[in-house]
Amino acid sequence: MSHSIGQAFVKLDQYEQDGLKFSRLDFGLDIKVQLNADEIILGQYPRLGETESADIHFENFALGHIENGEIVPFEMKDPFIEWAYTDTNGANQLSGLRLGFGDSKGKMSFDVKSLTGNIDVLLKGQYAADTWLGTFNVDATSRANLVDANGNPDPIRATQVGVPNGTRFDAVTFGFIPISLPVDNCRVTGFGVNDNVCFNLANYRSLDIGEKKPDGQFDFAPGLFYSFQSRDIRWGNTAKGEAAVQTFKGAFFNIPNGSLTLTPDQALNGIPRAQTEFIDRGIGRFK
Repeated sequence: MSHSIGQAFVKLDQYEQDGLKFSRLDFGLDIKVQLNADEIILGQYPRLGETESADIHFENFALGHIENGEIVPFEMKDPFIEWAYTDTNGANQLSGLRLGFGDSKGKMSFDVKSLTGNIDVLLKGQYAADTWLGTFNVDATSRANLVDANGNPDPIRATQVGVPNGTRFDAVTFGFIPISLPVDNCRVTGFGVNDNVCFNLANYRSLDIGEKKPDGQFDFAPGLFYSFQSRDIRWGNTAKGEAAVQTFKGAFFNIPNGSLTLTPDQALNGIPRAQTEFIDRGIGRFK
């Protein structure tokens, strides 16, 4: 063995962080799938202050899609299982479990009923501004996350995504004058931009997961995972430079940051579902 060189198929890593111990089991696998599920429900229990019945509730869930009669799989690299626990008087007590992938790319489709987690959306494009000089377009960029109907950050059992209250709406007017405007109650304050900046998650029926390249194609992106925890947990080994993701008690779904860029028209009108079945059974998966 002393003369052997190579990468282990299975690797175990352990570390401590935030008063918890973590063990992570990595598998050196490349996975390609095209699958459909009628429904995914995780964390179904009464939750104070919430009207939705589950932390995560998707209908017509799919990974991968069909294009020009051919399967285009959802691709995942380096799957892992990680668990967090406390060590009290020599007895280990499980605090959380995470199922994730080192990198992933492809189309993910669903009808979102509720989502607890993180989805980082970049809104980028032209918005109409009504001013005393008339109506003209401004090129704007803003970051959207899970919010409630009033624009307050709401990562738990969310049904909407939008630009959170108190953040900035950055735009360029006349092609060269930069402006930065506050957002309140799902509206941009000032300069006559009247577009709503909060949208129903149910409008987005297929998402491209991955890092968008200049040519419009997608490359692999890290960060896709589901987790289940009995307390709020920050996942990610920061000592190794991994991005830390704050999760909350219950079920949590993390979609890689920067994976989704929407034009104002896409944000308002949504994204249609990609075809995920060969036969049209009348349930909305054919196209």
